[in-house]
Amino acid sequence: MFQGAYMRDIDGNLHLDCANNVACVGHAHPTVVAAGQKELANVQTNGR
Repeated sequence: MFQGAYMRDIDGNLHLDCANNVACVGHAHPTVVAAGQKELANVQTNGR
């Protein structure tokens, strides 16, 4: 189920739609950049 820019999956988890209609917020919109940086700071990338 979609709610604006978000999609709720079958388990009730809410996901931001990062692939559709991104251009509507413009290039490098400060709010979008800040949100992305905040989330990416928590990503674990250890491949070992």
